Amino acid sequence: HEIDGRLSILFMPCYGDSPDYMSGRASIIQLEQDEDGHDLDPMDPDSWSAPQHVTRTDGSELNAESGVSLDMTFFTDAEGQAYYAWQQVCTTWIATVDPSEPTQLTSEPVSIIEPEYAWDNSCAEGPNVHTRDGQLLMIYSGSSVGDTYTTGLATAAASGTDLTDPDSWDKLNYPLQKSGKFDGEWQLGTGHGMWSQDEDGNLIYVFHARTDHLGLTGRDMF
Repeated sequence: HEIDGRLSILFMPCYGDSPDYMSGRASIIQLEQDEDGHDLDPMDPDSWSAPQHVTRTDGSELNAESGVSLDMTFFTDAEGQAYYAWQQVCTTWIATVDPSEPTQLTSEPVSIIEPEYAWDNSCAEGPNVHTRDGQLLMIYSGSSVGDTYTTGLATAAASGTDLTDPDSWDKLNYPLQKSGKFDGEWQLGTGHGMWSQDEDGNLIYVFHARTDHLGLTGRDMF
């Protein structure tokens, strides 16, 4: 993401001698700039800031009592207000953030998408937002990482609404994507995608899936 004019990576590092998934916390690194405001070389690891956890308004951990936080994304509404959305306790949360201080939320986290249907029954994670025709389109991944993984959609007005109010979001009761055949080839466990655009400005969607039953491994990009 570009946050306050700086190339930024939101990710979940895990620490310790073993890959303890539950130690992961939503974190950020940013590309440093020189005194004239020019980006340093992004291929040089020393050009990046040290990872920092994204914290609550009081500086405490997002998930001190509830385990992992991950899949954080950044977006703004039509009025310029910035937000983070992320997964925590298998639901999607949202809070406001000041882009000039991206390591700390400016509002209390609120859960806006919870798993409730057969196709997203265990988790609602991996949010990503695209703005179109006055609407915020938030895709997310439902169910669990495996053949049952699906892609859901929640929408909200891009202006004139409190996006930290769960009632501002309308959630489809069916998935946009699920396991099936596309052009004669299997795509299993479609999910955790993101909106982007190609060099000509065309909207594209990137997601992962598998072409055969390999459990949690073997995921390819589509």
